[in-house]
Amino acid sequence: FQRGLALCEHMGAQQGMALCLNNLGLVAQDLDEYARARELHQRSYILSLETGQPHWQASSLQYLGAALTRLQAYSQAQRVLRKALKLYRSLGADRGTVLTLTALGQLACSMGEYDRSCKYLRRAAYLALKKRQTDVLLETLAASLELWHAVRNGSDPRLETWLRTL
Repeated sequence: FQRGLALCEHMGAQQGMALCLNNLGLVAQDLDEYARARELHQRSYILSLETGQPHWQASSLQYLGAALTRLQAYSQAQRVLRKALKLYRSLGADRGTVLTLTALGQLACSMGEYDRSCKYLRRAAYLALKKRQTDVLLETLAASLELWHAVRNGSDPRLETWLRTL
């Protein structure tokens, strides 16, 4: 992606630059370099705005929200993810909507807001099933397991209720 970014910069291809930056941000997240990921996704978002690409804007925001969640910048993450969700919905992009609902569920879980997390994850799972998007359904189920683990390790007496609703 570094070479692709350099090539796109040389050619002045802003859409290609935005794509490379977003992918480099995902690599940074995989390496637990969340501050670097935040920077890369922010740059991708700015380029997406300049080129008028709402789908890439939503994608950049979704990944930026995930990085912010990992950095525990919860209010920023929530603002960014809600903006991504609104964009995806306006575009009719079901896959992005499911992924962003899942990210909002993960954010709520990180904040200890398990009821809200469960609601987001249920909505994501329902939409993924309805649209037969099994790849994103698996991500939602993985996030649901994270929620289960967080609640299970806590002392919240509502554990059984949450587990039944997932």
